[in-house]
Amino acid sequence: MKHKLKRIRGLYRLPVKLALVLAILIGSLLMLGFIITSFTPDEVGPVGVTSIFILVFVVGLAMLTLVKMFFNKTTTVTIEGSVGWALAPAVFLALGSLKQLTVVDVVLMLVFVALMGFYIRLATKNPRK
Repeated sequence: MKHKLKRIRGLYRLPVKLALVLAILIGSLLMLGFIITSFTPDEVGPVGVTSIFILVFVVGLAMLTLVKMFFNKTTTVTIEGSVGWALAPAVFLALGSLKQLTVVDVVLMLVFVALMGFYIRLATKNPRK
């Protein structure tokens, strides 16, 4: 495990970035669970349904960022690469709930994620000065 607990004054503390991502993940999961179990789609309306998809995106982004934090060889972790992978399931859920998800949409999203991954990989190899 790359991130080790730091001992400060007899207490063990998580690194700030790891604690922040964990707090975002737990908070998003709690809000998502509360909305899903407490309300029907008719009660929350369009804003509530949109917030569910946004929370699904945030949960996916936080989980992928945690995975990158634990398996990344460098100490700096960026979330740019996780955005595309977290966005795809949220878009698929949104289109599926509207009954408009087709094979073309899946192919277009895969192309989008591949292009974004290629662009991010290219940008990290040749950073601007």
